[in-house]
Amino acid sequence: MIEEEGDVTEIYFIMDGDWAVAFDSFSKGDVSAANLDPDDLDMLGKPDMSKRGILIANQKSGFGYIGDYYVLASKRSQFYYVALTRV
Repeated sequence: MIEEEGDVTEIYFIMDGDWAVAFDSFSKGDVSAANLDPDDLDMLGKPDMSKRGILIANQKSGFGYIGDYYVLASKRSQFYYVALTRV
């Protein structure tokens, strides 16, 4: 929905679905369960995220909103905001 360091020009209101705040691990290659500590397996996202080295910091479900701070403060996004299911 929003990419890290991307311009944010809209506020998104999410009514239903699973979504997450994620970050770039700057890993060179695929981030998989074999490369992570067992306690950190909940940080893995969808396969396309793992291939890009993106890990989940905080997973949400249901209602929420994103982009308010970035729009009002004219800032670039600090994180990836991703939809894990249909939102």
